[in-house]
Amino acid sequence: MRKSSLILALLLCFSLFSCTAPQDVVRHQYAVDLSADPEDTSLIDFAFSARDTNATYDAGTATTITLDNENTVINGAGASLADGNLLINKEGTYILSGKYTVGMLRVECTDTEKVQIVLNGVEIYSPNSPAVYVKQADKVFFTLAKGTENKLTDGDKYTIIDGNSEIDAALFSRADMTVNGEGKLLIYGNNKHGIISKDDLVITGGDIQIRSKKVALNGKDCVKIGGGNIVLDAGSDGIRSDNNDSPDKGYIYINGGTLKIDAERDGIQSENVLRIDDGDISLNCGGGSENTVESNKEVDKQPEVIDPNKAADEDKPESYKGIKSEKDMIINGGRIIADTADISLYAEGCLVISGGAIKLSSGGDAAVAEKSFSQSGGALYVTKALNAIRSTAAHISGGETSLICSEIGITLTGAFQISGGYLIAKTANGAVNAGSTLLVSGGAVLADVPADGRSLPFTASASAICGGYVAALSNGSASAFDSTSTQLSVSKTIGAQSEKTAIALCDEKGKVVVSFTASGAFDSVLLSSPSIKAGKTYSIMVGGTAEAADANGYTYGGALNGGTSVGDIEFAK
Repeated sequence: MRKSSLILALLLCFSLFSCTAPQDVVRHQYAVDLSADPEDTSLIDFAFSARDTNATYDAGTATTITLDNENTVINGAGASLADGNLLINKEGTYILSGKYTVGMLRVECTDTEKVQIVLNGVEIYSPNSPAVYVKQADKVFFTLAKGTENKLTDGDKYTIIDGNSEIDAALFSRADMTVNGEGKLLIYGNNKHGIISKDDLVITGGDIQIRSKKVALNGKDCVKIGGGNIVLDAGSDGIRSDNNDSPDKGYIYINGGTLKIDAERDGIQSENVLRIDDGDISLNCGGGSENTVESNKEVDKQPEVIDPNKAADEDKPESYKGIKSEKDMIINGGRIIADTADISLYAEGCLVISGGAIKLSSGGDAAVAEKSFSQSGGALYVTKALNAIRSTAAHISGGETSLICSEIGITLTGAFQISGGYLIAKTANGAVNAGSTLLVSGGAVLADVPADGRSLPFTASASAICGGYVAALSNGSASAFDSTSTQLSVSKTIGAQSEKTAIALCDEKGKVVVSFTASGAFDSVLLSSPSIKAGKTYSIMVGGTAEAADANGYTYGGALNGGTSVGDIEFAK
């Protein structure tokens, strides 16, 4: 793990605010330790090969197979009927059509041979085995012919295949595999799983619908999705990669496509890094946010059974998360909507957001990173949760972060810094609770409180502001930054104010320094802006309308129309 520390020296700091008398200059240094960085991913292959994305084929040289059980017709080399199954044992392209209901499609080539199987209106049902079983090949490409519908279905009870009882999916592959094309693929995993690849699983196209008793998609070494319209209805996890034996295996990469996942357990789960660059992802896990982890334990349909011979792709108990990584999670783009009983985004390592639009609704916490949380771009909206963000340390340097939750917006055992971006927290128990230092050095921080709010907006062992805009509301008493801050602030109890009341700090010319509109009732404010200057007087105004204010009433620099003064603050030179 690479480490870096951000040490911010705040020198020549002034008191938090003063009324008439000059204050002594205090020298102090804050050390904000945001030391956890994501792990090196240089060994991981995030690329798609040209053949992954190219769904063309040469029908003139391909072997064509018209399925009709024992009357199946094969034109070309490399395929045969054997023991009630259709066998492909040679590199090449195979175009399949028709219906086969008495056995499986079996691929058994050398480990250096590539096979392209074009599904051109196919229905395969195998009552005692997978519909498709790839025993050996270098890589198999399943191409969905445009305008066709293809269906793969297995039975609910298998006979042992090749002496191995772990073959347990409607489409089971021991080789790398890719699904591409523009057709439709319906998979019904009646035994256990939908698609299992013991190597890489790549999807770049197609309209794919999977209903499985357990996992819908599993690529042991990796899952890479670059396109397609994918709908998963899973009795356990939606998508999983579970190889934890190598630093370049067990990862999930999504760079396109549309995914709709309804999972009884985790929506997307990886043992290694999980990276999202693009795509449209919607998840409902564990019954959604109306449920909780405890309620799912009570009604769990598949209780854990201790079995020393249990396969690696079996269910892990009592996890109902949306997107989960046992290492780092990196979100650079895309659109994510998650409605989950448990944590919506979970990273055992770092959670890094640099782009995309994310909306989370959770019956537990919304976003959890065991090592660190950082956001430099994109939009994160938490609409329901206990705690919105939970981690060791957090840094927001850009983007939009909107947090609505019943407990704390951002709760940390370590430090918090915001150096850019737009953070608004509407919480019952505080906007930010940092175990060590809290530092505002840029951006905008808006901390709202509902009518029954019961805590200060900010809690930390040490707090300071040296840049940015802050408008924080509370009941009972006001938050305050330490007197060593280099930017001036107003912390004041102003008397009871009703919900939806606008608050603004204005200079001597009536220009808005910072403004905000409350959603709940409040009586105390903490306001700060780079425009506040020593030797000047500012008025705290309630009511009125600030020019060019956004939907939250936030703005600075314009005029205030109307409003009533509830106090003036004079800052000494």
